[in-house]
Amino acid sequence: MSQILIVADDYTGANDTAVLMIGIGFSTYTVLEEDMNSIPDAQCIAISTDFRACPEQEAYRRVYEVTTKLRSGDTFLLSKRIDSTLRGNLGAEIDAMLDGAGDERCALVVPTFPGAGRVYKNRCLYVNGVPLDQTAAARDPKNPIRTSSALEILQKQSRYPVGEITLDMLGLSPGELAAEMKQLRRSGVRLILCEAETSEDLEAIAEAAILMEEPFICSDPGAFTCAVARKYRQSQVRGILFFLIGSVNAVTAAQVRRLDEEADTGMIYLDARSLLEEDSEASQKRLLEDLRHQQDEMLKTLEGRRVRTMVLCTSGIFEENKIDFSKYEKSTGLSREELSDRLNTRMADLAARLILEQEDIRGLFACGGDTAVALCHSLGAKGEYPLEEVIPLAVYGKLAGGRMNQVPIITKGGMIGGEDTLVRCRDFLYRVLEKETEQ
Repeated sequence: MSQILIVADDYTGANDTAVLMIGIGFSTYTVLEEDMNSIPDAQCIAISTDFRACPEQEAYRRVYEVTTKLRSGDTFLLSKRIDSTLRGNLGAEIDAMLDGAGDERCALVVPTFPGAGRVYKNRCLYVNGVPLDQTAAARDPKNPIRTSSALEILQKQSRYPVGEITLDMLGLSPGELAAEMKQLRRSGVRLILCEAETSEDLEAIAEAAILMEEPFICSDPGAFTCAVARKYRQSQVRGILFFLIGSVNAVTAAQVRRLDEEADTGMIYLDARSLLEEDSEASQKRLLEDLRHQQDEMLKTLEGRRVRTMVLCTSGIFEENKIDFSKYEKSTGLSREELSDRLNTRMADLAARLILEQEDIRGLFACGGDTAVALCHSLGAKGEYPLEEVIPLAVYGKLAGGRMNQVPIITKGGMIGGEDTLVRCRDFLYRVLEKETEQ
C-alpha cells in the first residue's frame, strides 16, 4: 500500500501535488475515484474525487470513504489537498480526513504556495500580491470567494476548533515552534492554520511538525505536503559524512569556514607541523589520540543530529597558521614536493584510521588531488567508479575495493568552486544517502 495518500477535489489538483512527490524520489500514481479498486503499486497515491462543487455533506462522505479505504499501516503521510484559492468545502474535507484517520490527530493547514504566487499572512491569502477576494476567484461561477481569510472559512466550515501559527512565530527555533503547536493541541485545537511567505517558512513548519511527535495531516495546495514528505525522508537517514581537506589555499579556507557555519558540522584540526617534524611511531600515536579526542568531543556536540558532517583539515589552512616549507626543506633535506607528499600521506593515514574506526561513515569527501589519491591508498581502494558531476570539476562516485568499497565519495581540486561549494557537496551526499535509505 502507499506511504503517502493525497486526496484532492479535482484531477489537476491531485496531479499538482503528485508531481512534487516525484521530485523528491517517491514513485507516484494519480487515480480517479471510480478506478480506486485497481491501483498499481506506488509509494504515493493521489486521488481526485471531483467534489469541489458538491454539497458539503457529499464532499465529507467522499473524502471519508477514500481515506478509510486507501489508508494502510504503511501510510506515514495523509494530505488533504486544498485549492490554492480556497474554493470548495475546505472545512468538511479536512474534517473527513481527520475522522477517516481514526485517531485524534490534528490538521496543519498551510495555504501558502510560494512557487504559484500564493502567500498567506496577516490572515489574508494573497494571489500574486493581490488579496484573494479581489481576484478572479471572487467571481468564480461555481465557487465564488467572498473572503481572503482562511481562518474565517475554516471557522465557518469545520466543526473542530481552529488555532493559528502566525508569521512572527516562524522566527522561533524548530523546537520552540513545535512547543507552540503542542500547546494548541493541548487546548483542544484540531486545525492549526499556519501563515507563511517563503519556501523556508514551509520547511520550518514541516520540521516543527515532525518534532511535535504527534500525528497530523497536511492540508495545503501541495508545497507544504512536499516539505513534510522531504523531512520525513530525511529523518530516516543516519550516519556520518567525513570530509578530508588537504588543500590550504584561500579558496578552500573560505569554503571550510562556510561549511563550519552549518549546524550539523564539526571540525577536527590536525597540527601540520607535527606531521612534518615528528617521524616516530610514538608521535604518530599521540597525533591519532588527539584526533580521536577531538572527534569524540565533536560527536557529542552534534548528538541528536541524524547526519553529522565531520571535517578534518590541517591548522595550516588558515592564513595565520601558514607553514614555512623552506624551514623544513633545510632541516629534513627534502624538497617542497617531497614534504607535501609526506604531509598528504600521513594526514590520509590518520584520516583512514578515524574512518575505519567509525561504523556509521556513510559518505566521503576529499579536497585536493594529492589528498584524494593518498586517502584512496590509505583505505585500500583500487580506484573509483565516477558517476556524476556535482559541479564543474567536482565528481561524485563510489570507491572500488578496500574496506570502504562502494562508499560514496566526492573529490574536487582545491581551487574549484565558490564559497558554498562544500555545503553543496554535503547536500549532494545527503541526497545520495536519502536514496540509499529508501532502497
